[in-house]
Amino acid sequence: MRIYVAVGLMSLVCAGAAQAQEMGMEDPGTAPWTPVPRDQVASACGLDPDVLDQASPQLQATPFVVIRHGKLCWEGGYPRGSTEKYQVYSVTKTFGAMLFGMVASRSTKLSDTDPVSEWIPPAELGKINPKAKLAHVLAMTSTSADLRPGHKDAWSYDTFGDREINRLEGVMNRAIAAEPERFPGVKNVVELAQKELFDPLGMKSSSWAGGGIASNLYSNVRDMARLGQYDDAMLHDIGLARSEIEPALRHGRSPAERRSREASFDRRRGAD
Repeated sequence: MRIYVAVGLMSLVCAGAAQAQEMGMEDPGTAPWTPVPRDQVASACGLDPDVLDQASPQLQATPFVVIRHGKLCWEGGYPRGSTEKYQVYSVTKTFGAMLFGMVASRSTKLSDTDPVSEWIPPAELGKINPKAKLAHVLAMTSTSADLRPGHKDAWSYDTFGDREINRLEGVMNRAIAAEPERFPGVKNVVELAQKELFDPLGMKSSSWAGGGIASNLYSNVRDMARLGQYDDAMLHDIGLARSEIEPALRHGRSPAERRSREASFDRRRGAD
C-alpha cells in the first residue's frame, strides 16, 4: 500500500501570532493551489527552505505538501505525486466521521447518543449490540457484549467497515430523508459531500461514490490539504456554537488566521 502525507493539518506556531498577522492569511479559494516560489518561502511562509531541502530527500517515495497561512509553501515526494488521484483508504473513515457530524448538526432527529435501534434496521445490525449507541459505532466498539466503560471487548479496527461503521452511511441517508428541508439540494450523503465539501473547498480531484465510509474515498494530497486547512471553517459553517468550536479555532492559530479562515469560507459558500 502506498503512503502519502499531507501536512496541511499543521499550523506551525514557531513564528508566533505577531508574525502570522504580519504575513497574512490567504484564501486559496477553489482554484488550483499555486506553489510559493522557493525564494519567497521564508518571507511568505516563515519557513526555512534550506531546512525543507534537507528534509525532502527523506520522503522521496512519499508525496507531501506543507500548507501555511493558506499557501502551498512546499511539496515533495516523487514527481507529480501530490496531484495524483488515489484511493486514500482509511482516511475515508475521518471523512465519514466529518460527514456524520455535518448531518447530525443539521438534523433535529439524529444524535450520536441515539440507540442504534432507532436508525439501523434489525436485519442490518449484524454483530452490533442492539443496546449500543451510534457513538459506539463511530468508536468501533458497538459489537461488545458489555458496553459499560472498562468492560468492553479489546478494541479492534473495523478495517473495511463491514463489521459496523459502514452502517452509518444508511443512518445519514435516513436522517437526510427524514428532514429534506434541512438538506436543500441533496437527497443523500453522497450528494451532501459533493455540495458541502468537495465543491466549496475546491476539491476537484476528490470523489466518493458511497457504499461505505471505511476506505473508498479517492483524492490526492493537495485536496486532502484543503480538507485539513478548512476543518475549523467547516465546523463554523455547519452551525456549531462558538463555545464548541473555539478550542479548535484557538489551537495553534493567530486571531488573524482564524478570522481569515472563517471569512474566506463564508464568502465562497455565499457565492453558491
